[in-house]
Amino acid sequence: MAQPFKQFLIMPRLTVSVDDDDAAIIEELSSDGGPYESKSEAMRACIQQYERIEELERENERLRNEKRAIIEQRDEHSELVAYVEGERDLQEMERERRNAPIWRRIKWLIMGRD
Repeated sequence: MAQPFKQFLIMPRLTVSVDDDDAAIIEELSSDGGPYESKSEAMRACIQQYERIEELERENERLRNEKRAIIEQRDEHSELVAYVEGERDLQEMERERRNAPIWRRIKWLIMGRD
């Protein structure tokens, strides 16, 4: 329904020069078996696709930045986990030292822990 209405819209006229390969593509798109009724329609579709590609590239960049932030956050969390595990080991050793009999503490002091 929108297609016939488009034919009555007044649009600025623009003339472009393209190389043979591009001309062949436009011709193929607007030929009898092609998806577009005219070369102008084929060119408008190409421009719309170009705009869509720009949108997708912006979205891709946003997602890359988000991924980078997530990876950095994961690395920070890994460091934090390693630190907490180390602290937990130190606390366990301190608890074991406090609960050990005096003779074992003296042995550890002289010979070191196993």
